[in-house]
Amino acid sequence: GAHGRIYPREALNHAREGSYPLQYLYFGLGDETEAHRCLIDALLSSYRPSPLVVDIALNRPNIYENRERKHLHKLSDTRPSAPLDGSIRKVTYYSPDFVLGCVQYQDPYLEDGTGDHYYAHHQQHQWDLTFATRTDARLFTHHPGDFNEHNYWTGDLGCGCGYFFQCATAVLALYDIPDTQPMPYIHACVPAEAFDELVEEGNTLFVRAGRACAALSLLNGYTWTRDGEWAHREVISHGLRHAVVCEAGMLETFGSFADFRAEIRANAIHFDADTMALTYISHRAGTVTLDTRGRREVNGLPAHLDYATY
Repeated sequence: GAHGRIYPREALNHAREGSYPLQYLYFGLGDETEAHRCLIDALLSSYRPSPLVVDIALNRPNIYENRERKHLHKLSDTRPSAPLDGSIRKVTYYSPDFVLGCVQYQDPYLEDGTGDHYYAHHQQHQWDLTFATRTDARLFTHHPGDFNEHNYWTGDLGCGCGYFFQCATAVLALYDIPDTQPMPYIHACVPAEAFDELVEEGNTLFVRAGRACAALSLLNGYTWTRDGEWAHREVISHGLRHAVVCEAGMLETFGSFADFRAEIRANAIHFDADTMALTYISHRAGTVTLDTRGRREVNGLPAHLDYATY
């Protein structure tokens, strides 16, 4: 899902995350060949998780949603005397076979020096769909900001031009890129070899990983990267104004991968590039609307985003 303080290694493969070795050590998850970077403190300690904690970690058969609200961080990286005005709202949809999450809404930084537009969205991973089959089986879109100072796959330093909203298994994204930006495009992480099936129909990529499937629609179209480091792992969509829709689901819910594709094709997408408004009419998630001026609606009603810290 969405999180901060992230670099390309982690963004492209969960096995590169700092917590991965601890998951292997304490819960037996993952591949030992990827867990060699474990903290020496953890290896030498006699600590073992309580059986209750292990049970909670490993036995989560039910679907649920997790909502979090974080106060905006300070530019100075010092602890604020009180939570700053404004916050970041996150949502994560969990199922045993896939996890989908995004930044639902982020308040603007204050104009009193506690933050600024340049710093906003620094090292943030705004949305992500992760499958349980492989640590690199995932989908997300992104606009590269000033990656000479930052990096190519995470954050949007100096731009902050993305807007996101999720309802259950569907995520909507808008990108309104100023013409002064050096990167007049968005790109998507689509690691072709990580999926059991990949079908392309028009502007939509359909993927299956185990029992889970997803559709990623880039309304401006896309082209595959065929050479270099990101060959067959990246698609690029050119232009300054973009709309993206991603919906995920389980094969057993739809009947088959072919049935999933047929249902998604029947869902309507309305994008007005002049007003930067996007509406997705999904058989499962309902009518979901997003624009770049704060509008986030489900079935015609404003979404409830004023939730607690957890």
